[in-house]
Amino acid sequence: MNASKRDIGKGSARAIRREGYVPAVLYGKNVEAVSVKVPARDFSRVMTAGRNSIIKLAIAEKGGVDERTCMVKDIQQDPIRGDVIHADFHQINLKEKLRATVAVRIIGEDVVIKAGGILQHLLWEVEVECLPAEIPDHLTADVSNVPIGGHLSVKDLKVPAGVDLITDQDAAIASVLAPKAVEEEVKPAEGEAAADAAQPEVIGRGKQEEEGAAPAPGAKEAKGKAEKEK
Repeated sequence: MNASKRDIGKGSARAIRREGYVPAVLYGKNVEAVSVKVPARDFSRVMTAGRNSIIKLAIAEKGGVDERTCMVKDIQQDPIRGDVIHADFHQINLKEKLRATVAVRIIGEDVVIKAGGILQHLLWEVEVECLPAEIPDHLTADVSNVPIGGHLSVKDLKVPAGVDLITDQDAAIASVLAPKAVEEEVKPAEGEAAADAAQPEVIGRGKQEEEGAAPAPGAKEAKGKAEKEK
C-alpha cells in the first residue's frame, strides 16, 4: 500500500481526510515514529482482507521509496458515519513472534437447537502468540458435542501448529442452557408483577366495606363515640 509523509495537526488531518486519505502513524520496536497518510480506498481493501493482514507500506520519499512491513494496530472511527479518521501501523519483523487478537466463530449451533438447548456465546475473540505469517484468520469453536448444562472453554479450541493461546485456558467461550434455566431467570420479574396485581384486591375490599360489608373490628365503637361527641 502506498503512503506518503504528512504534516501533524488537527487542521491538516481534516484536510487530508477531505482529499480522500486516512491520517496514520507508523511505529514499532526500535523504530522512530513516522506520520503518514494512505489512500482511504486502499486502506478499506486492507481491512476487508482482515485485521491481522500483513501490509507492505511503501512510503514515498525524495530519494525513492521506504518500504516497511507492518500490521494495523488500531483504528479510530467517526462515531456517527463510521468512517476511519485515523490509523496506527505497527512495524513488525516476520521472524519474530507477536501477540494478536483473533475472532472466535461458533459452529454446530443447529445441533444444540435440535437437542432443545439454548446457546450463549460468551467470548468472541482470543489472544494468540505466533509468527506474523501464522496468525489465523479466525478460530472455530464447535459446540455440536456440548451437552445441555455444559460449556466450551478456550482449552477446547483447536489451534494450528505454531500458535499459542494466551487467553485464560479456563475462560468459557460458549455455554448451552436448558429452556427451564432461562425461564427461572425471569421468575423474579414475574413475582413482582404478581405483587402489583394483588394491590387492587385490597382496594376492592375497602370498597365493599363502604357498600355495607361487615365492618372491621372496633369500627362500630369508633363510629358511636364520634356520634356522641357531636
